[in-house]
Amino acid sequence: MQVDLGGVIPKWVQNRQGVGHLMYSSTMRKRFDRSLELDGKTREELVEMIRRHGRDGVEYSEEEEKIVAEGKTWFKAFDGLKSKDVAMRSPQTKGKVAYKKGDSRAWGWSTATVRASPGEVLAYVWDTKSRDATRPDDLEKEIDEKPNNHNQVLYVKKQSPAATISNRDFLARQIWKKAGGVTYPDEKNKKTPSEALLKNAAWGLWFRVITGSGLSMVDLATDINMILVYFEEGQNGYGWVMLGMVLASMGLQLVVVLVQNWKMGWGKLLREVLIVVSGLKPGVDAMRVVSNAEMDEHHVISAKMELAFSKGIEMFCESIPGCILQVTALIQGGIGGKIGTKVFSIVVSAITTGMSSAAISYDFDSDPENRRTLPSFYGYLPDEGNKRTIMYVCMVLNSALLLLLRSVGAALLMLADTKIFVAYMAGDHLLYLLQKLHS
Repeated sequence: MQVDLGGVIPKWVQNRQGVGHLMYSSTMRKRFDRSLELDGKTREELVEMIRRHGRDGVEYSEEEEKIVAEGKTWFKAFDGLKSKDVAMRSPQTKGKVAYKKGDSRAWGWSTATVRASPGEVLAYVWDTKSRDATRPDDLEKEIDEKPNNHNQVLYVKKQSPAATISNRDFLARQIWKKAGGVTYPDEKNKKTPSEALLKNAAWGLWFRVITGSGLSMVDLATDINMILVYFEEGQNGYGWVMLGMVLASMGLQLVVVLVQNWKMGWGKLLREVLIVVSGLKPGVDAMRVVSNAEMDEHHVISAKMELAFSKGIEMFCESIPGCILQVTALIQGGIGGKIGTKVFSIVVSAITTGMSSAAISYDFDSDPENRRTLPSFYGYLPDEGNKRTIMYVCMVLNSALLLLLRSVGAALLMLADTKIFVAYMAGDHLLYLLQKLHS
């Protein structure tokens, strides 16, 4: 059955459907776009050219030396001038502007922290016609003159932002020269800063994954122990609820395992199921991530993503609700009984949740692809190893302490009136969803 509305369609329906149809074009472009591969190949050739150029000791003309010397003097423009920091979109970049009294010009200075060798950075800047270097207002961009590999004149034509202003075009001469102390990535027995940072990052990953997974198994053991304690002390209701949380966590992890290994054969599937049921999955997943286990062609997600899914399930089915439940049982039952065991289990649940949430956030933020595609959201972690460690510890403590604080508040509300607790949780989640829709 078809209905002809005669063109009378609400605007909100058209807008909603229009976005969906336009997304097909965006999806097709992303599916078949090979710009990164082509640009990468070009920059590999440029890096090799830069290596040879530096070794061969190419001579610079008197005019080129003069231009290079003049460019170096621009860095001294900030000496003795009062500068002002400029807000940048990414925390990996810094910028400032300086003004000289009586001068009609302003001097700008910016720096960016990247994980690359000097040759790779120069190749990126020198590849002026790459897809990544193209801007929406670029009407034309061509190499007008290139006397040698370290000297080129770039012609750029920019579209004017207003119809009443003519389009702009200009010529820019670019010259580069190797300075003393530059290390190229092919030199033996030497490591670039980016290589050293990646090595430290690997050790950091090992520490986060192993420690977090070890705590997850300890958390499961303490939760099982608390189930026995609750039944022993006559708090059967808390024992059954805690048991349900543990089983729900295992059940959802089994779903992930079934989806991930459905085509791997019954032997492999049974082994993965036994790993979940025995409570060893956090440790096994951790070892796979640390050993950089390859993703099988039949797998749906990578080992790192599977670990993140398992941690998320454990947090929202066991650690977080379990912490709230145990705090409630502790307040209601008083100080009697095995108070030390109860407090220890609560603290383990809170720290496990803090480490799991911090590790997931850390790994997603430090992923280079995430930082490249969404720099406005990712990039809050600094590149320096010591600062990253401090940030990670602060994230763990913040999450753990926040969970303890909210667990106490939720427990008091439940003991006072369950309806108030339900209303509070509903309102809290509603505000969260509204904020997400707004953003």
